[in-house]
Amino acid sequence: MGNADRADAELIPDFSPVCDEASLRIIRGYTHVNANYELISDNLLDLSHVEYLHPDFARREGFGNFKIGDGADGNTITAYLWKPNSPITAFQRMLWDTTSERADSHVHMRWDPPSLLYLDTGVTECESAGKRWRQLSFRALSDARDSHNKPLFLGARPKC
Repeated sequence: MGNADRADAELIPDFSPVCDEASLRIIRGYTHVNANYELISDNLLDLSHVEYLHPDFARREGFGNFKIGDGADGNTITAYLWKPNSPITAFQRMLWDTTSERADSHVHMRWDPPSLLYLDTGVTECESAGKRWRQLSFRALSDARDSHNKPLFLGARPKC
């Protein structure tokens, strides 16, 4: 794996929030994707793709009042998407015990080159620090030269 004397622990991205087994249900596995890791990274950083490709996660009203942003810290890039006062999606309804019809949601994707991705998504009661649901996930993509990718997946959500 390289020369141990040249290793610098400060350069290893911190994904420890996904590994909090005391409060989170951890899901591990692989997902086969027939695409190059660069295309997968690009797709996952484009947070608008959800509205087109994942109907159970999407909002019926489209992009409406979405707010977007991005940030950089050294080599790390983060894409931000906020969805204030939006209808709760079918996916959120399945995992979040609430009687509310609307919520403030966020989806944030962090990319550490060349191929590490960290997703933080969640919802809260509108304009409240109260009832909240959050899911985290980590993906490590491989540089498969034959265009076939089998990314490591690690997901975490609150224990039910």
